[in-house]
Amino acid sequence: MIGRAARRNPFVFNPTFKAMKLRSATQRCKLLTEHVRLCREHYGDKEGTMVIKRFIKSYLVHFKGSPELRAQLIKTETLTEIEELLRDYQS
Repeated sequence: MIGRAARRNPFVFNPTFKAMKLRSATQRCKLLTEHVRLCREHYGDKEGTMVIKRFIKSYLVHFKGSPELRAQLIKTETLTEIEELLRDYQS
């Protein structure tokens, strides 16, 4: 059960952080970019891409343009493509 809570709110184990829904779109994109980097380090590009796609919705909810960004990210095939889309969204 706690695993499901962590997927919805990655900060569930650290009470000093505010809930994800209180963070700005830019902050969420930066956190997702860091998660992408860690997935690359741990899993490599191919498997890391599959892993990170499970978490995209958790990061990208409740802000303007999030459904469209999620749809684009889900269609990607590499972590590099995900990073590029996130970078483009933030600029």
